[in-house]
Amino acid sequence: MAIIIAGFATCGKSVLGRKYRNVIELESSSYKHKIFDTDLTVEQRKGTKREINDEWPQNYYKAID
Repeated sequence: MAIIIAGFATCGKSVLGRKYRNVIELESSSYKHKIFDTDLTVEQRKGTKREINDEWPQNYYKAID
């Protein structure tokens, strides 16, 4: 059985994911936006102009499933 928890920024999702091995943090921006510069981390990409991925949000739903 799995439980999905969705949360806003700064509510502790990353901390929870680091603390427990059975918790997965699925960062949505990697699914929502097209990735052109793979040298940047997810955090570095947040401040850049990005295009919406044509497969969004179905690609994210599929990853969650």
